[in-house]
Amino acid sequence: IPVLDLENFIPRNGSEISANAKISFAWNALETNPFAETNYHFSLRCGKKILADTILSSPQFSPKFSLPSLENCTWEVYAQDDFARVSFDTLRANFVTESADSSSRGATLFRIQSALSQNEKFEFQLWNSKKEIISADSLLIDWDNSLLTMKNLPAGNYRIFFRHEKFHDYQ
Repeated sequence: IPVLDLENFIPRNGSEISANAKISFAWNALETNPFAETNYHFSLRCGKKILADTILSSPQFSPKFSLPSLENCTWEVYAQDDFARVSFDTLRANFVTESADSSSRGATLFRIQSALSQNEKFEFQLWNSKKEIISADSLLIDWDNSLLTMKNLPAGNYRIFFRHEKFHDYQ
């Protein structure tokens, strides 16, 4: 049975990756049967789009395409040998792509765990370290993925305040 190394892989969970960068995905695996060949089912999803879903003979994948800007992405892989034995674990990691557009430099993403609807009302404020409210003019809302994106933020520390009409006790 193939065994995936769940500690050593790239890109790591929570990474930030430039959308313009050449990226490679790599992981380690051990095959317990020396007579078996191992293949890897690799998939890559950014937002709701599946960018790759393929079978590989080596523990690496280097896409020939660029990643989309300002997206939450997930890659995962499991191993299977030629005796149809599948690894017990699936390696899964999430990362965020940075902007490919220089006008979006300083962008940040906020993922809301619950699904948002365009019919719901919420308040949103972003404060800088000087306790000044930052204008929400550059706020983009991806309703399908419950993702808030802000562009052109200068480097620094921020605090976000979010209030939802259904969750009055949550802020």
